[in-house]
Amino acid sequence: MKKIIKSIFLGINQSRIYVISVFFTYSVSCLVGIIIVQSGNSFALSYRDKIVGKALETDKASINYNKGNNFFAALNDLALLTGRQLVYGCQSDSLQ
Repeated sequence: MKKIIKSIFLGINQSRIYVISVFFTYSVSCLVGIIIVQSGNSFALSYRDKIVGKALETDKASINYNKGNNFFAALNDLALLTGRQLVYGCQSDSLQ
């Protein structure tokens, strides 16, 4: 058991530079996107509105919230955070 734990920590230690580089790249790309939207770029704003509009139309939590069903909206949001997010969280709307 001790050997397994040691090998896991060794693997994490060896992959640290790659994890940090992916984190840095993702953080920079998010920051650039935020700056572009905040500066008022029409393409970025229209794309943001398209993504948000699609989410408001298709997400069960948003649909229930807009209908005034706050309890069911909260339940759907909780289900999204716990179960579905684990499966569908890797799919990005920006890549579709």
